[in-house]
Amino acid sequence: PWIDYVNEVVKEFENPFVLDLGCGDGNLTTRYHIKKYLGLDVVLAHGWPHHDIPRVCFDFWKFRESMTWNADIWLMKDVLQHWPDKMVSDWLEWAEKNGKFKKLLVCHDIEPLVTHDILLGQCRGLHYHSDPMKRIPWKVVLEFLPSPGRPKKAIFVFDKEGAV
Repeated sequence: PWIDYVNEVVKEFENPFVLDLGCGDGNLTTRYHIKKYLGLDVVLAHGWPHHDIPRVCFDFWKFRESMTWNADIWLMKDVLQHWPDKMVSDWLEWAEKNGKFKKLLVCHDIEPLVTHDILLGQCRGLHYHSDPMKRIPWKVVLEFLPSPGRPKKAIFVFDKEGAV
């Protein structure tokens, strides 16, 4: 569902520039219908198979004030669920006020919910109606089970131009 949704949103723009925050090993990049793309990740996987697709090793939490790219769309797939609450909250507050994007598309696990915070790199469900996510007026697109036995995921979007 994520790939299909990203490709639908891309059609809303004329030749959009997409910034993929947490591009990982790039296994999704060739399935996006995007011409102007830049992948960012704090760790660049070895063996990036897409030599024609640009990516940069960049800590977009720590150096967010240095993010000077004006992009139509920011993607964050399976990123925020690995950050402690304070990092998520600080980054979302910054993105809402200073982020240079029109739409922020997010997809990650929303289950299992945990009642305690996590350490950086651990994983947990992070629901859009719970702290620290609820500070943003998310539009929920879809909740889904990626495969049997896997946690439920959700796709949600923050439309900066449409925000009140």
